[in-house]
Amino acid sequence: MLYYKPTHLEVLKYIKSNYYKETYQFVEKASVLLIESNISDILRKYLSNGLSEDKKSLIQKYLLWKIEKMEEVYFGKEELDVD
Repeated sequence: MLYYKPTHLEVLKYIKSNYYKETYQFVEKASVLLIESNISDILRKYLSNGLSEDKKSLIQKYLLWKIEKMEEVYFGKEELDVD
């Protein structure tokens, strides 16, 4: 039997549609805190434990892309361009 597996983007849209009031503040705070420099600082701690620069870079790009998608779902593209 085949099961449908929703994408992360579909799950985010579902959460926004059904739990917006409960999640908006978390998303807003995550968007402020999870910036490139903070993610880099976190990942730097793992370099000494054997995580290569290439893996660190890949993880950082992935996380930043996920945050961007979360912001698009919650705030829309036009609000992302505001400084």
